[in-house]
Amino acid sequence: MKPAAVTEREAAYLEHRRRAAAQDLPLSEYCRRNGLRVGEWYQVQRGLARKGVVNRTGGEKAPSASFAPVRVTGNAMVSAAAMPMGCRIRHPSGWTIECVNLPPASWVHEVVRGSG
Repeated sequence: MKPAAVTEREAAYLEHRRRAAAQDLPLSEYCRRNGLRVGEWYQVQRGLARKGVVNRTGGEKAPSASFAPVRVTGNAMVSAAAMPMGCRIRHPSGWTIECVNLPPASWVHEVVRGSG
C-alpha cells in the first residue's frame, strides 16, 4: 500500500509535535506557549491518523509487520529454574507492559496487533 501524501499543514503539525516532544510538553501546552490554536492542530492530527501517518494520540505509527521483533537481554546462561517466568513488552512508541507470569500467546498477539 502506498503511503498517504502529507500536506504542508500536516508537515507543520509533525514539526510542532516534534518540537513539543523535544521540550517534553504536551501539544496543548506547547501551543499555548507559542500562541497557536490547539484545536486546529488536533484537527490536523485527526486527519493524519485517518491517513495512518500517526496513531490516534498523535504519536508516530510504528511500521506494520507480520512479526514483532524480540530481543533477549541479560545473562542468557542463567538456568531456566532461576529465572522468573514473566515478560516485558516494550512498544516502539514508548509504552511498556510487564507481566508477572507468561501471558497466553493469543493475548500478546492481540496487544501487539491492536496497538497501532
